[in-house]
Amino acid sequence: MRWHAMLFVLTLRESLWAAIEPRIDYLRGMADLASLAYLSRGECLLLDVARNLFTGAGAVSLDDLATVLDQQAFETVVAALRLRRGESTPARDLLEV
Repeated sequence: MRWHAMLFVLTLRESLWAAIEPRIDYLRGMADLASLAYLSRGECLLLDVARNLFTGAGAVSLDDLATVLDQQAFETVVAALRLRRGESTPARDLLEV
């Protein structure tokens, strides 16, 4: 479920996905999720969330999640957390909107 949750977050914004997708090695099961200076604050936060869901490393500010992310990004993060727990319904619900 790590991959699912990570990819769910990273594919939310086309610009974030375009920056990160070339850094993912599916065959080796690796992803270079280092921060990129040119991302917006919200995209950096989404990258931090994806990194934490994938590796378990780093910290993500709950206050930033609540105050920086727009509604769609916030709901995506919540759905990704549910994906990481093994639940899939919330993610499907977001995709159907």
